[in-house]
Amino acid sequence: IVTVIVTVMVTVMVTVMVTVIVTVMVTVIVTVIVTVMVTVMVTVMVTVIVTVMVTVIVTVIVTDIVTVIVTVIVTVMVTVMVTVMVTVIVTVMVTVIVTVIVTPTPTHPLGIRSTYQ
Repeated sequence: IVTVIVTVMVTVMVTVMVTVIVTVMVTVIVTVIVTVMVTVMVTVMVTVIVTVMVTVIVTVIVTDIVTVIVTVIVTVMVTVMVTVMVTVIVTVMVTVIVTVIVTPTPTHPLGIRSTYQ
């Protein structure tokens, strides 16, 4: 009887201990795995989101700056070209007109202006 009781108690204790140990180990392992997975996923998502945002912001800023610079350069070039062309045309026209008016010809010994004097 004593032997049976001791055997049963030992068996029950061993079973309970093994069950508790296995349960605790499984819980710990699952917790660790889930924690690590969640951490890794969150890190990866945050990294990807931040990278994409930074890329987009930098792209937008750079294209804006380039657009502004190109616009300014083109405006300046066009202004300069137009100014130069207008100056040249006006200079040439004035020179031609003055030359024609002042230059003596056989019919107008003092140039065309003598006609109007």
